[in-house]
Parts: sequence; C-alpha cells; structure tokens
Amino acid sequence: QQPQRVSFTCRLERGSTTNLTLQWFFFNGTVIESTADMIVDRTHFDTHQLIELRFEPVRREHFGNYSCVAKNSADQTYATANLY
Repeated sequence: QQPQRVSFTCRLERGSTTNLTLQWFFFNGTVIESTADMIVDRTHFDTHQLIELRFEPVRREHFGNYSCVAKNSADQTYATANLY
C-alpha cells in the first residue's frame, strides 16, 4: 500500500484581513503545531488568506475532529473538519 496524503484548507473568502489570524486546533482546543507527519502550511497565508493542515502520510491516530479559527479586528468564526 502506498502512503496517502490528506489535507484540509482553511481560507478567508470575504471579510476584513485587518489583524487576520487563522489557526488549526485539535477539537479539545489545543493549537496544532507542525510535526513530522502533521504539517500546518502557512505558505499562502499572505497571498490567498489560507492555511492548510496536511497529514503526510495519514495514519489511524490522526482520526478525529479538527477546527480552524479565523479572527480579525471585527469578529471570529470557526469551521470544523472531520477525519475518518
């Protein structure tokens, strides 16, 4: 079997980019930091207002719920991603 890559993208589609932050969290509220097999890619944050959460390779222990929180000067919101 070939190792598989899975990714989730969190992107601001509209709204103010003033003081914008995007962060991926485990469902328990802990900020996700990049590791050897779980990468938070901010390469396109400045140009496209997006960050990506990648699993390289995806493993059973990655199963779970993740959330992306977007905050700016006006408000904050979040979206969830489920990995089964």
